[in-house]
Amino acid sequence: MVSGNKAVYPQIAALAHVEGCVYLSILVSTEGSIRDPIYLGGPVLMRQSAIEAAQSWRFKPSAQDVQTVSSVCYFLRGDTPEKLLKDYQEAAEKHPDSRRLTALAHKLLLVGSADGAEKYFRKALTLSSKDSDAEFGLGDSLAAQGEFANAIAEYQRGLIIAPKNQPAKDHLSILEKCNRTDN
Repeated sequence: MVSGNKAVYPQIAALAHVEGCVYLSILVSTEGSIRDPIYLGGPVLMRQSAIEAAQSWRFKPSAQDVQTVSSVCYFLRGDTPEKLLKDYQEAAEKHPDSRRLTALAHKLLLVGSADGAEKYFRKALTLSSKDSDAEFGLGDSLAAQGEFANAIAEYQRGLIIAPKNQPAKDHLSILEKCNRTDN
């Protein structure tokens, strides 16, 4: 993205402590503008804000229109992302267990480092292969990198460990929609 507005956290969602990512199917025109963003899933309270932000995005012009899936993520933070990340990195380095590595990976994902998050989710899974949170997080980091088929596989592995996790089932459904739209 070359320019555009940052999504505004809807006040009602903040009051309800709702966090998460809204997934949109977007068409980037040859001029670089966004046409017809379509809500695919995610917290409904953030849907309109995500669509409004996407409509302001501008990309470099290209030879052809590009249809893709994008996410707009909303997270409540009591601190700056940099401070949170530093605190989690220090804890994970002092005591590298699955729980701390997974927490660090989630924070990396929040600050936009999907590849860094993927690395730590994978490390956490080497320490504890039955960590459904790490599996779902790995799926989220892969989805953020546009690897929807791999993200779906990670969510499916996580659901083998935690088959009654309804939010994960709902998220898997969204990922499957993203994968169909992206292909």
